[in-house]
Amino acid sequence: MVPNIEGCFESIDKKNDTEIAAEIRHAFKWHWDIPDENIKLHAKNGCLIVTSEIEWNKQKQAAKLTVSNFLGVKEIANNITILQKLKKAACTIKNIERALWRNVTIDHNDITITVAPANKITLIDMFDSLHQKEEPTRIAWSTPGVLKVDNQLTVDTDIVSSK
Repeated sequence: MVPNIEGCFESIDKKNDTEIAAEIRHAFKWHWDIPDENIKLHAKNGCLIVTSEIEWNKQKQAAKLTVSNFLGVKEIANNITILQKLKKAACTIKNIERALWRNVTIDHNDITITVAPANKITLIDMFDSLHQKEEPTRIAWSTPGVLKVDNQLTVDTDIVSSK
């Protein structure tokens, strides 16, 4: 018979908030697409608050992905906003159409694109795969001046299930 062994062990991987914040700052320095000098970090009991104003959504997503993989981080509040000065940038349907046209993996011909005030982009269409639904959103976010993307693209489940 094997006896029950009970005990409380401190994890060797357990890190305090100061160590977590320092490691994340170090990781940001290795990412060319994260403006680490503008990002403020506050950690308390494994809960991380990330605050900054940046120029591109891809920078916000890169920062989010970086912090989400850290040992000891239990919760993340992503308070990163995109600078409003980009409203001055020309955000046009033509720019987004050109970017979509360069991507051969999606059928972009039937996508309805609208640009609303404050550079909000809306994409409407139906596709036969999840990739084709998500890729136009990624492309729209990469277009200069875009501050918000409303993805109203859908996947036709009849087409997907019949394949």
